[in-house]
Amino acid sequence: MKKKEAEKSIPLVVCDESGAFLFLSSTTGKGFRKSREQKALWLSSPDSDRLLPSGKEAALRVLEDRGDYYYCEVLVSGEAEAPDGSLDAGPSDVQEPPVPDLGAADTAGAEDLIRLAELVARRRRELPLGSYTTLLFESGSQGIRKKIAQGMVELLLARDRDCVVREAADLLFHLAVLLEAEEVGLGPVLRELGRRAE
Repeated sequence: MKKKEAEKSIPLVVCDESGAFLFLSSTTGKGFRKSREQKALWLSSPDSDRLLPSGKEAALRVLEDRGDYYYCEVLVSGEAEAPDGSLDAGPSDVQEPPVPDLGAADTAGAEDLIRLAELVARRRRELPLGSYTTLLFESGSQGIRKKIAQGMVELLLARDRDCVVREAADLLFHLAVLLEAEEVGLGPVLRELGRRAE
């Protein structure tokens, strides 16, 4: 008797009701259907081919099949939990990665980033008709955050160097738009990065 082949796990992006990223997990087509039927998340176990309930005290609000991945939004009560049921580490628990020594790295990329931030700021002031940047500003901070969450997933799913470069560029663009919408701008972020590089 031939053993039944395990169903392929597909990445699942879990966000809160505002579209803010909570965690990345995976589920199967069966888990997707079961989640939809029961209005509760069913996730693939990292240790086996089994489907397990997420254990979260959350109501499933949105569940979509986006081709290469599943996307869901949950109404979260209390603190967010990681897929293993433990509490997510807060910012104070996260260790910063070491800053690589880039030596005499080409600074043209940093100048391009500054020019991009200046263009985004100008688009915010002028709001030209037909501009994608104008559309983003009109969607508000939450709409921009959703685009960033979507961009993060696309970057995580990128399989080759060219795709990683394109998706990282999209993510940096949307981040520049969010920084401008939040009236932060790129300057404080670059200064913080400089402080970390010391």
